[in-house]
Amino acid sequence: MSVFLRSAFPALLLLVLAACGAAPKPPPVVEAPVVVPAEPKEELNLALAPPPAVPGEPPRRPVSQDVVAKTAAEVRALFGPPGQVRREAPAEIWQYLSDQPACVLLFVLYPGDAPASLRVQHAEVLARRRGANVADADCVAALLKTQPTPGKAAS
Repeated sequence: MSVFLRSAFPALLLLVLAACGAAPKPPPVVEAPVVVPAEPKEELNLALAPPPAVPGEPPRRPVSQDVVAKTAAEVRALFGPPGQVRREAPAEIWQYLSDQPACVLLFVLYPGDAPASLRVQHAEVLARRRGANVADADCVAALLKTQPTPGKAAS
């Protein structure tokens, strides 16, 4: 009998340890769809300032000058839905990617005057390759989905 217990004890011990070590399966991760609240119908300002007409004038950064203070609806109308949205309360960072030229267009939006409205407070163009230079105007032109209306942008 003691021989049987000596030989069966390790097997029983392994069986008990195996039962304790099994972790329960985590529930499947289900991502909720991002619901963007419908904004009330408003007149969209789709104007972007034209590039400087003076040869030799240093290039300006049209992305920061032209889109700051635009509403989320105006940005969507000009550039379409963002490729990625990062929420860092109270701000949202919208990212648009272009392959040619290889650039990233970032919009940082903060709550505006109306409830549930967002306005661009900062915009920036970055090159997607380290050490590369990308003209802001080229990146903006590559990403535009709607042609802007002519004239000066009203900020």
